[in-house]
Amino acid sequence: MNKIILVLVFLIGLLPAGNAQADKKVYWGGVGFVSWEDRKERYPYSSQLLCRKGNCPSGNIDLMARKFFENKTFKNFKFSNETISSQEIEGIIMAPMIVRETIDIGEDITEGKTSFIHTYRIFANLMFFEFGTGRFIAAQPVVIQYLDVFDHPATKEKNSQIISDLLGNETRKVNVFKSLYEKSQNINPHIFAEKFVQITDVKLGDSVKNIIAKKFKPGPWKTQIGQIFEANLIAQTGAPLIPSMDQERLQGELMTTFRDASFKIVLPDEPAYRISLDINKFKLFEKLSPPSKTVCYAVSINLKIESLLGEILNLPFRRTQSSCSVVAASKILDPTFYFPGSLLSLLNQVSKQFGANPDKGFLKEASPKDSKALKKIKNAKKEVFKIGL
Repeated sequence: MNKIILVLVFLIGLLPAGNAQADKKVYWGGVGFVSWEDRKERYPYSSQLLCRKGNCPSGNIDLMARKFFENKTFKNFKFSNETISSQEIEGIIMAPMIVRETIDIGEDITEGKTSFIHTYRIFANLMFFEFGTGRFIAAQPVVIQYLDVFDHPATKEKNSQIISDLLGNETRKVNVFKSLYEKSQNINPHIFAEKFVQITDVKLGDSVKNIIAKKFKPGPWKTQIGQIFEANLIAQTGAPLIPSMDQERLQGELMTTFRDASFKIVLPDEPAYRISLDINKFKLFEKLSPPSKTVCYAVSINLKIESLLGEILNLPFRRTQSSCSVVAASKILDPTFYFPGSLLSLLNQVSKQFGANPDKGFLKEASPKDSKALKKIKNAKKEVFKIGL
């Protein structure tokens, strides 16, 4: 059995401003889910681990998470597992939130032999909010990705075990809650951002919809892409973002579900900067040269950033030559697996342009039609993606 493990760990929130606040308590809230009525579709396996009635045959997600946080040192606050006193009228709660789980299966056929590539992802978010008002303070996302290859589609029992392992232990060399703890060192919940950024819209062109709809529901799929792109951006810039949610949850209230209660988190009314992503086109190029062939999964997108005062950035990007690979002529590839992979590679490179210095070589290939792309990115970086907004 071939195994590939890939961990995508990203942070969102504010960078620490010293440790003067390190002795201030932050209370443990337990594990929550950002939505509950649609749990069978959004997270059918991890939701079974929320022990709501005391009978937990599949495991207890609160206990799974807590062992990675309690008795640990935090740079900018003091972890407390105590019950909040009735005398306290305000304070901060820290709670790991499960946002989504996905299992994607791609078929790889070589010389008549079919392999099934399973991609397991868990989207989680360490949220900080006030327990008196429910006001959102900061969030730190983690996207865990684990790949495994089988000679058949995995059973429900196998899927359940893998998701449980990614949450409850380190047998697969990666754990959601361990990753959240490690990145919690980079956030200071006692500092409040005055301005936030948010990915508010992801659109799909017709060629993209046609391919994605063969395996996925386009609505949830584009939300996932937005969340991964958000995580990439924050990993590169450290700027504060409001978590990217489904369209109906972009603003207002987020009703979260915990083991013994539901809690309303109040999101900022309006982000100062709005990011929209248009995934315009998927296009396949194939050239046969026996005994091999060249296959290219080309992708084109458009990125727009707006403030309340107007447009800041509007740039096209594409992935063409970099999307090509040489494979055996008899190899049958799954476009619903390779086009998203090409897209995520492009988005990762785009996000890097807002981190350190933009890559002129990348921009020459990815945005050749705009001679001012470098200048526009630098201006957007200076205005939008900066620490201490």
